[in-house]
Amino acid sequence: MSYRKFTRPISTNWTTRGWLNWAMEEGLLLDVRTDIPEGVCAGCYGGTDTGYQTSIPMPDESGFPTHQTVVGRWPRCYPCNNFDGLDGFVPISYSIHDRLESVIWRAKNDNAHRWLNVPLACILHTFLDRHLECIEYRWGPVDIITVVPSHAAAREGWDHMKDLISRFRTWPGNGLWEPHLLEKVDLSNAKTRRDRPHANLFQLMPDKGAIEGQRVLLLDDTFTTGGTLRSAGLAVKAAGGHPIAVSIGRQVRNDQYGAHIVADALRRDPLFDPRRCAIH
Repeated sequence: MSYRKFTRPISTNWTTRGWLNWAMEEGLLLDVRTDIPEGVCAGCYGGTDTGYQTSIPMPDESGFPTHQTVVGRWPRCYPCNNFDGLDGFVPISYSIHDRLESVIWRAKNDNAHRWLNVPLACILHTFLDRHLECIEYRWGPVDIITVVPSHAAAREGWDHMKDLISRFRTWPGNGLWEPHLLEKVDLSNAKTRRDRPHANLFQLMPDKGAIEGQRVLLLDDTFTTGGTLRSAGLAVKAAGGHPIAVSIGRQVRNDQYGAHIVADALRRDPLFDPRRCAIH
C-alpha cells in the first residue's frame, strides 16, 4: 500500500488558519477521543490495543442462556504497557494511513512534498497556541520546549522537525524554546529502537546547561509505538529533567485492533475541532 500524494494548493498568501482549514477539508485530522464506549488507552490517549476475547452466557431471543463472544479492551495498549521515558503524552490528532500518516510520511521522505511541513507546522502552532495551558494545567509549568531531532547522517542532514518549526518566526511559549537541546547518537537497528525505548539513543548536546528539575516539552511528528519519543524522554530523565511530549499524530491502524477507534473518530462532525484536545 503506497502513501497518498497531495497537490499543493495555490496558497501564496495563506494564513495559519487557511492551512488548518485546508487540512480539515482534506479530512486529514481526527479528534482524539477519551470517551468512546470501548475505552481508550490510559497512557497514550487512544492507541491501538491487543484486546482480549471472553465467552459469557447471555440470553438468546427465546430467553435461553447461550454463550456469546465479547471483545474487551485492556486499560493500556501494548506499546504503553512499559511507558518508561515520559511523564505524560498527548497527541493532536489520530493518524491513519490515507490521512495524516500520509502527510507526515511524504513530508519526511519525499523531497517534492516537503511543502507539507507548512500545514504540519500550522497544526502544531495552532495546538500549542490553544492548549499549552492545558498541558501546564495537567503536568505543571513547562521550562523548556524542544524537538526530537533526526540523526545528522539521516536524509543528508535535513532534520524534519527542525525544518517544521522554522516555518514560523515565533511560537507559543516564547522564551522557552531550545530546539537544539538533544542530539541523536545511535543509528543501529532502527526497527528495534522504534519498538521500545533505548537510553542511549539521544543525549543532551554538550554545550547545553543543566536541566535538572526542569519540565521539558518534547515535540515530534508521530507516535506509533512510542519508542523514539520515549527514548528522547529517557535522555531528559538521565539529565534530571521531567519529560512530557506532544506529537502531531498518534498512529492508529484501521484493523481489528484499531478499527473501533477509527470508526468512532470518523463519526464526529466536524472530524476535528482545534478547540478540543485530549486532556481538557
